[in-house]
Amino acid sequence: MQTILEEFAAQLPKEGRLDAAAAATDWDLLNIRIRKETLLVIKQRRKSARASFKQKLKRLLRQEKRLNEMAAGRPLTVDTVTDLMDALTLAEAAGDTPLQRVRGAITDCIRG
Repeated sequence: MQTILEEFAAQLPKEGRLDAAAAATDWDLLNIRIRKETLLVIKQRRKSARASFKQKLKRLLRQEKRLNEMAAGRPLTVDTVTDLMDALTLAEAAGDTPLQRVRGAITDCIRG
């Protein structure tokens, strides 16, 4: 954005009279250009946030599936151990089971 403003400032005449009609047209073009750039940045940020949200939710749902499999008595697999390692935390938990913590994290993730 700063470069856009610097370019606009550089094209302004340093001395003499400024034509009002030309200045108004240039100003409108500057506003259009800034709006396009701003909307592009907003779109990119939303896309990035959506992708990270989807990735986190997918990981949590996979952990929930593995914990349900483990609760059903299925033998441990490499994927199960990997997902359990992802769910490890050093934070103090109030006696919640890993499955309850994952379900709570899924709910928090969906609520935003």
